Amino acid sequence: DRSACIYSAKDWSILNRLTDHGDSVHCVAFSLTGLALATTSGDQTVCIYSTDDWSLTNRLTDCRGSVLCAAFSPDGSTFATGSRDTVFVYSVSLSVEEIERFRLKQDLVKMQAQTAALQLQREEALQAEKREHEQELEEMRRNTEVLKRQLAAERRSLEVQRDLQAELQHLTVEKDKLPEEMMPLTPLDAQRPKPHGDNVATHSAADPEVGPALTAPQSDAPQIFISLRFGEALA
Repeated sequence: DRSACIYSAKDWSILNRLTDHGDSVHCVAFSLTGLALATTSGDQTVCIYSTDDWSLTNRLTDCRGSVLCAAFSPDGSTFATGSRDTVFVYSVSLSVEEIERFRLKQDLVKMQAQTAALQLQREEALQAEKREHEQELEEMRRNTEVLKRQLAAERRSLEVQRDLQAELQHLTVEKDKLPEEMMPLTPLDAQRPKPHGDNVATHSAADPEVGPALTAPQSDAPQIFISLRFGEALA
């Protein structure tokens, strides 16, 4: 549409539309200082604009064909254009003010680059610190889970011990009640009447009518006790 559009690199909104060419615009080039913008066109002209207010400061009409490209030298002192028939080189004069602005702009760009690098290093350090803290927190969580399991196991063990102690106390109480019900039996030999005094007649072994003398039987059999507590014979 024979125009050159200027956009903001921040939000890509259009800042200005340059419409001084009578044919298609082929190329645009900023000067190294950023103070000038050159546009080339099929109308055989080159337009130079000031970036302060985008006003047209110069128009180059030396080419005899469509101007296809243009470029500033690295130091900003030379400007060249290329068309279908030839190449033109122009000397660019910079004022002291423009040079100072260019230097200030270079310093600003360097400071911005250094600030961006420092910011990036800081963000990387913060990310590394964050990852380290996350690892420590994860390790603390694992240790906490292990401690919880150990405490749960100890709690169960204590509960079992309390139950056993309660059962032991109950059995002890029951045991204390049992001796009153236990009555050991008298030995069999102790239940037999023993001869004593004149109530028992003695006989001589030589008396044929009575026969041999009677004596208390002596038994080597073990004495037997019956336990009412356990319900079994103890020899």
